[in-house]
Amino acid sequence: MSRKLISLSLALMLLLTAVAYAEGLGPSKVNGDLTQVIMPSNAPAGMKVSTQEQTDYSVAVFNQLDAFLKNGNDVIDFFPAETVQKIKDALPLGVNADNLKINEFAPLSVEGFDLTCPDLVLNFEFPTQYAQGAALVVLVGYLPEDGSATEWIVAQHTISDDGSVDITFTTDTLSKVAAGDAVLTILS
Repeated sequence: MSRKLISLSLALMLLLTAVAYAEGLGPSKVNGDLTQVIMPSNAPAGMKVSTQEQTDYSVAVFNQLDAFLKNGNDVIDFFPAETVQKIKDALPLGVNADNLKINEFAPLSVEGFDLTCPDLVLNFEFPTQYAQGAALVVLVGYLPEDGSATEWIVAQHTISDDGSVDITFTTDTLSKVAAGDAVLTILS
């Protein structure tokens, strides 16, 4: 009996994954709990960057994005015009921004940050392993102090040999994430 239950559970999981993919969420991951963040050696003692805990904000941003995509819109059109231009500038020549999909989405938090922190390159191990040269755009969305609409930062990144992604967080980006709610999104 337990084999049948396991088989049924696996079939259901595959079906739900296929439905999510078909609805525009891509091979995606709303899997902050499956993402590992490896801190660099130059990070201040006690500082931690995490994708583990969903917040009301991260759920709200995801739900807005999900509803937007379910209406047949391209993901690129979800972002403000100035962010769209930065996304386009970050893409390799020949890659059409209208073809981008959300590949990763996770809540993002920083603990133990202080303004003496240098820019840091953090290694993110996502459920998806990326190939060298893959066209990715890394976005950090945060809620500004005035509580207005999400602001987006296009972060520099490189893909490691093991398929993980090294993302550069400037001191300014870290301070904005540490000040409140934030999300990490990868378009590909």
